[in-house]
Parts: sequence; C-alpha cells; structure tokens
Amino acid sequence: MTNLNRPLLADHPTFNPKEVWVLLWSQRQGLLHIETLEQMFQSHGAAYRENRDLQYIPLLIGDREVIDAAADAIRPTLAARYDERPVTVFADGKPA
Repeated sequence: MTNLNRPLLADHPTFNPKEVWVLLWSQRQGLLHIETLEQMFQSHGAAYRENRDLQYIPLLIGDREVIDAAADAIRPTLAARYDERPVTVFADGKPA
C-alpha cells in the first residue's frame, strides 16, 4: 500500500515539489499568491489537521515562468472585480 503521509507523486523519480509552482487565488481578498507545490501541501495539510478554512484555492500548477505569465494575464480581471465591489460605509463616514 502507498504511504499516505506524502503525496502519491512523490514516488516519481523526477517529481520535485520544491520546483513546481502553484498560482492560488483568494476570492475574499481579491488577491493572488504564488508558492511552491511543497509549500501548498504543507499549508493545506496543516489546515486539514487543524480543521481550519483556507482562503486561497489553487488555479494553476506549473513552472515559475508559466505561473508568472498566468498571474500577469489575470491581474486585470481581479482588479476590475475588486473595483466593482460595493463599499460599506459606517455611520462615521469611514469605509469598512
């Protein structure tokens, strides 16, 4: 049986999660984040163990050049979405 304490791809001789990059997106914050697959596995595993929510979801996995290009391509969409969000203003006139 496969050891489930590590990703199944870890058995592949050329797979290195330190060299694979992930583009993640937070709908709540309207932000992107880039990290290695290893970092994502660590943070997602910790969230599972601690039974806590994660804001960031993976959009794309690839080499750093592809991830950077994808992030550059979708930033205008994120900016437009963020600009369209309604602004909550408190009684004192300050935005939320």
